[in-house]
Amino acid sequence: MSEFAKEFGRRVKRFRELKKLTQKELAEDAGLSVSYLSEVENGKRSVSLIKAVNLAYVLDVPLVCLTGK
Repeated sequence: MSEFAKEFGRRVKRFRELKKLTQKELAEDAGLSVSYLSEVENGKRSVSLIKAVNLAYVLDVPLVCLTGK
């Protein structure tokens, strides 16, 4: 997977842990499956823009905090 996907996943995981959310909680709130979120956090899957926006919304961070761009 791309470096972007890996970095995006690391950022999602970091913010999820800062918010003290489990993968299950974040996945449910963002409308994703736990297995999908796990693959994202491990840099094994890219996300669409709408899914990235949903994750940022649930994590209560600007999208740029997840993308780094």
